[in-house]
Amino acid sequence: MEVRDLLTSYDFPGDDTPIITGSALKALEGEASEQGEESIIRLAEALGFIYSGT
Repeated sequence: MEVRDLLTSYDFPGDDTPIITGSALKALEGEASEQGEESIIRLAEALGFIYSGT
């Protein structure tokens, strides 16, 4: 089952929920890859979007 389908099955907005993949460990180790620091930046941007209401 896909994550979005599972969220929807529990009455969460699966289609509208941002799914951010990455590794906090890689980011802490300073890895400047898509799975490292870039994923933390994407997470922060998604959280800013959610809490700003836009």
